[in-house]
Amino acid sequence: MEAPRLFILLLIILSSITIINIGALDADDMIDEEEDSNNFDDFSIPDYEGSNKSSRRISGRFLAQKQLPANYTCDSYPRVCHLKGSAGPDCCYKKCVNVETDSLNCFMCGNKCKFGEKCCKGKCKNVFKDKKHCGGCNIKCKSGDRCEFGMCNYA
Repeated sequence: MEAPRLFILLLIILSSITIINIGALDADDMIDEEEDSNNFDDFSIPDYEGSNKSSRRISGRFLAQKQLPANYTCDSYPRVCHLKGSAGPDCCYKKCVNVETDSLNCFMCGNKCKFGEKCCKGKCKNVFKDKKHCGGCNIKCKSGDRCEFGMCNYA
């Protein structure tokens, strides 16, 4: 009768040690993942406190899957907009945009294209009527055709 109690007690002790070791491994993995999440390619950033005492490099194979901390906005760190996966190389109102194609910031920040217009190479073009930009940027109608409702030679 004493052997089963001893066996159960030994089993409980071993399972407790195993659980503790698994928890320690998970904590180490989380620390490694945290260090990896701070690595991105082609971009040096200062410490979170703003000091430049360490030169962490941003590196990673899947940059689009990684998130920069909220305090790394393009108004403070303009080079953020030049990373792969960025919406554009220009910074407008703390967001990365491309002023050559963004209809809300066409040619410069805050310059909005009107309804029916699209930003083509930094200029607002009426894609419903413009023969050189019919339905979209750089879609030209054949000579003699008109652009109506964004379609060449409609009706």
